[in-house]
Amino acid sequence: MVVDIIPAEQTEGSISTSRTFQEMLKIQHGDNAYRVLAATLDFSMPIIDNLSESLGNYLAACAVKSKYDQQFFNPKYGKFKNFLTRNIYLDPMKKTELEQERFLVGKGVSLATEAAVKFGVRGIQKWANHCDTIKTFGEIYALLNSFANTDTDGANVRGAKVELKKIRSSFAVSESQMNSIMKKYGNVLEIDELPEISAIRGEGGEDLSMNIAYMLYSICCQKFGDDERGLRQLMDYYSLLGFQGNMAKEVLRENSESYNIIASDQVKYLKISRSIMTGVAVKLPEINIDRLNAQANAMAKYDPYSVRRNKTQHVIGGGGTTLAGIFGKRPDLVIQGASTALSQLQLENNDNAVEFLEKQFKANGIDNNVFGMIFKQGKEIAQKSRTFDVT
Repeated sequence: MVVDIIPAEQTEGSISTSRTFQEMLKIQHGDNAYRVLAATLDFSMPIIDNLSESLGNYLAACAVKSKYDQQFFNPKYGKFKNFLTRNIYLDPMKKTELEQERFLVGKGVSLATEAAVKFGVRGIQKWANHCDTIKTFGEIYALLNSFANTDTDGANVRGAKVELKKIRSSFAVSESQMNSIMKKYGNVLEIDELPEISAIRGEGGEDLSMNIAYMLYSICCQKFGDDERGLRQLMDYYSLLGFQGNMAKEVLRENSESYNIIASDQVKYLKISRSIMTGVAVKLPEINIDRLNAQANAMAKYDPYSVRRNKTQHVIGGGGTTLAGIFGKRPDLVIQGASTALSQLQLENNDNAVEFLEKQFKANGIDNNVFGMIFKQGKEIAQKSRTFDVT
């Protein structure tokens, strides 16, 4: 029994395709798809982990059964000797050796399967967080760049650009990433053409809006000085951040006080980076080696032909015990989580594994049509990952 794992260089492809499916689900209309994907996988992680453990256990059992058949039906020993070994006598030392071989096979397959799914999906989550951050920095840069380079008649454009560069240098991105952001978001847009900064609608959005408001104010001071025209333009941009009326005036007053104190200090600028880096925490997966050892040991000792020893073991456990309840409330979580998990393994030619998974889902109230969609989606993610261009 061989479990194929998607090569590391294809991981970004499976991530990209998984994101496409997530966008199709439209869980939160208008939200940043990367953030939605990271959050969805976070909610789905118990499903994904349970599925990986159940599937790993099943595939390990199949691998151990295959190894057992290889040991006790080996053609080079002949049918008679194999029969004696199975039913009459097995040397204790040889028995221990064969059990150890089966133990290593069982543990190896279950560990590889769990690790592939658990680490693979968390890699997707980490990637989505990263893309969310880059996208947010890009949206903010588009806003600041627009403010610095529009309505420039009689303005100190050079001073505004210097201030913008100082702000840009505080962004928590690499030089190459910043160059990519400037290339994508560097066109000077009118205020009504600017992309929405979706991060300000999420958790910590108010602090982020305040920090962006300060960035705008600092550029305004360099660009317009005491010119009232600058304040009018500033108020237009503040409205994009959700500050209007008296609230906008209060924000302006606070920024004025802060600017007079720390005009040459980048501490305020650095806060913007911290306020953006608020993605879903990617926790390391738990792979319980003791559990895997116990499972592999039970599989290794399972010997249906040894009637005298009378050891009957049942090694295939159930999984997804919480699946039905979650599916009833949030089917999108189950579909996305299960599809993304399956995308990390290639099961197209393993009909028994597919049948096992189908039964697992059916036992939790998920009919064959839904499972078919999950499997097809996971398979498509895996297939598209092979042709994904990472450049």
